[in-house]
Amino acid sequence: MCRHDFGWTPCAGRRGGLAAGRVRGLGRGLRRAGAVLDEWISVARRCWTGTVEPFEGRFYRLAEAIFCRPTPARHVPVLIGGMSRYAQERAGRIGDGWLAQYSLDDLSESGIADGLAVLREAGTRAGRPPAELDGFRIVVRVTGADRKLDVLATRLESLAGAGATELVGTWTGTPMKGPPKALTFSVRRSHRTQIWRSR
Repeated sequence: MCRHDFGWTPCAGRRGGLAAGRVRGLGRGLRRAGAVLDEWISVARRCWTGTVEPFEGRFYRLAEAIFCRPTPARHVPVLIGGMSRYAQERAGRIGDGWLAQYSLDDLSESGIADGLAVLREAGTRAGRPPAELDGFRIVVRVTGADRKLDVLATRLESLAGAGATELVGTWTGTPMKGPPKALTFSVRRSHRTQIWRSR
């Protein structure tokens, strides 16, 4: 789960998109793991409505209707994490956005733009309306920027131009100051930038 301004955003990817070797070790193929994740997201969204009718899927089964309370006050966005084309296509088909991860040295505006293009193409094939395609959240986690925030700051406009809507960086601080913290920038498409939240 990823912290959001009104609660927690499910981020499917790190645990959902396992490496091929790990999936084989569990006796499941990557395609099956992807199908399991797709169905799990569908079930979760049903639960967020507050009332879930009996459900019989390929991997999950609800034998009788259940009530889930409290219901979210707003739409709960699901971000699909992963750097593969499969993850980007899944984000375009069923997600509300894409969670990408780069090191500062490997940070690529063209990679972000290409990923967004894959999302939109997959979303179009899935029949999603234009408003949803234009509203994708593209969250980019950047590692190795804790001592180079000034360098990252010089690229905020180009990252926004590539389609990034938010950047998340981490810094470690000192042992006396507690655990690692996160700094999130909101990158506006107008190329204005602001520090959105620090925690």
